[in-house]
Amino acid sequence: MARWDEILSLPVQSPPTLEFSAADIVWSRVEGWREMIDKLALIPFSRVNDFVRGESNNKDCPTRFHVEARRRRPPEQAHKIKVDGILEYILYWCSFGPDDHRKGGVVRPSRHYGAKRKTHAGRPNTKRGCVCHFIVKRLIAEPSVALIIYNQDKHVDKKGLPCHGPQDEKAAGTYAMFAPYISDELRLQIMSLLYVGVPVETIMQRHTEAVEKQGGPSNRDDLLTHRHVRRLERKIRRSTYELDSVDDISINMWVENHQDCVFFYKDFSELEPFVLGLQTDWQLQQMIQFGNNSLLASDSKFGTNKLKVC
Repeated sequence: MARWDEILSLPVQSPPTLEFSAADIVWSRVEGWREMIDKLALIPFSRVNDFVRGESNNKDCPTRFHVEARRRRPPEQAHKIKVDGILEYILYWCSFGPDDHRKGGVVRPSRHYGAKRKTHAGRPNTKRGCVCHFIVKRLIAEPSVALIIYNQDKHVDKKGLPCHGPQDEKAAGTYAMFAPYISDELRLQIMSLLYVGVPVETIMQRHTEAVEKQGGPSNRDDLLTHRHVRRLERKIRRSTYELDSVDDISINMWVENHQDCVFFYKDFSELEPFVLGLQTDWQLQQMIQFGNNSLLASDSKFGTNKLKVC
């Protein structure tokens, strides 16, 4: 077992960039962890998502990491303060694994599908047996810190061969050359166009023209299809903002369901109306990227001149 005093003495690293990857961190190998020593690092727990996004946007091998397993200790559960006690355990795995739906590939018994199904569920074309994964542990001793344990940092299969991305020759001409999903930025752009009434065909026509102009697809976003846009359209159509006939109850329910993007909320009072401040992850990224000393002016109307920050 690793010496926890050595682990907790490691520096907590928080690169100044909006998102960061393993290449931006100085990794340590603590003696006594296990025979195959893993790479270790400490980062602020609040920046775990920034690290996951940075690892997903790997230029050499673009991908997406999903939560393969998660365990949480309920906050109300009594527990003894132990140096190696865990509040939260999260296993992140490259979305091109761990199952392998290629010919001759290995699929976990719990993931086998009925013989009547012609295709596997859950994006079968992206399951290529990638073993790249890492673990995030939130310790009781340091709740504000995340221990990152990188078990396997290479995007290879169990044979040690590249299984997706530009280094995989068999992935040429398939979705496996790029990330398994479209980017959050493109998804939000499409949803904003759909919200203001731009037809699906118009969105696809503009997208196709842009891809042809650049000489063909060069990333996952360039492979956008009608199905992606239709799915987002259905999501908007099925969503509802009125959760209750009583406004204040509806607002409270909405705030409870969207804690991630609510940074300020003040309920109704006899003298004042409610105040609700919202900021999504994408809006935060835009603020950091384009803001002037943390200030950013925006105009919600279309066709007006851009506002300038004095």
